[in-house]
Amino acid sequence: LADMLLLTTPSAPSVPRSGFQQQDVDECMAQCVSLLDHALPPSADASWIEQLLAGHLETTTTGRAAKAEPPTKETFVNLSLNLPSAASADINECLEAFFAPTQIASDSRVRCSRILDAPPVLCIQVQRVQFDMAKMQAFKINSHLGLRRQISLARFTGFERGEERLEALQEKLASIDQKLATLALPAGDCDVLGALDRVQAFMRGVGQWTHLDAAQTLLADLPQPPDVVVGTAQSIAEQVDKLSSILGESKRRWDVERAETVDEIDRIYEAVEVDSMAYTLHAVFIHSGMTPEFGHYWIYIRDCDKGRVRWLKFNDSYVTVVSEEEIFSS
Repeated sequence: LADMLLLTTPSAPSVPRSGFQQQDVDECMAQCVSLLDHALPPSADASWIEQLLAGHLETTTTGRAAKAEPPTKETFVNLSLNLPSAASADINECLEAFFAPTQIASDSRVRCSRILDAPPVLCIQVQRVQFDMAKMQAFKINSHLGLRRQISLARFTGFERGEERLEALQEKLASIDQKLATLALPAGDCDVLGALDRVQAFMRGVGQWTHLDAAQTLLADLPQPPDVVVGTAQSIAEQVDKLSSILGESKRRWDVERAETVDEIDRIYEAVEVDSMAYTLHAVFIHSGMTPEFGHYWIYIRDCDKGRVRWLKFNDSYVTVVSEEEIFSS
């Protein structure tokens, strides 16, 4: 399999490739699945790959002119998930975005999908490689994706999710993040609170500066006496101090509320019922590199031997045992 994948042309195994062809994770995984499908013995019904990896989605369209469109059934061997624009995301958020109702741009219709049946082995492809239409070139999203030891597709079997509590928490979290974002300066190396601290320090420095002999000589030429300059600086410093105190207290409150909200969302995500729609993380296939055209691959695989669970890292010809924390923090 490795020889076919890396050294020869799949359509003509006897013909060597002129050089290694760089592929992203999705292309490489699709190539592996295709070659395995051909290598495994034939089955009377569905192929072994289909029996292991294939599930079915039902998609329906509502809105104007939707009555003439019956629900459609689609087979999938992987779920292709997009990453949100945030600096960090959870795999459950990506799943929710995949199954969220989608507005069709050309009209007022809405498209919804649900799981009809789930495969024994679930493959998820995270679409880190996107295409910039303005620059007409591919780019890679390298933001953090938080994985889970277990996930479930059970809540995506209906068009109505019935997750009012989770949705309310997510809306609350988005509102808190928006408030915290207002404290960031459009350009600079600090936030609003840091800038206010600098203003306070500057105004206090003005008061100290006025006591210098050189400053006294300079201030003597000004229309306002030195004590007016000092008083103005002190007044500004006091006002800035009040504003900084108000914003600082608000930020501390928002940080606490955010931590509590994240913890509650995390508990909901962690409460996975073990059923036919539940999955335990078994392997993670990773491409490390800033661009789609260059980088390095490795894979983590969950190994179970006589009741002992460990994670193995396959990196070229090296196989090492790694801590579970490495998979979930990377």
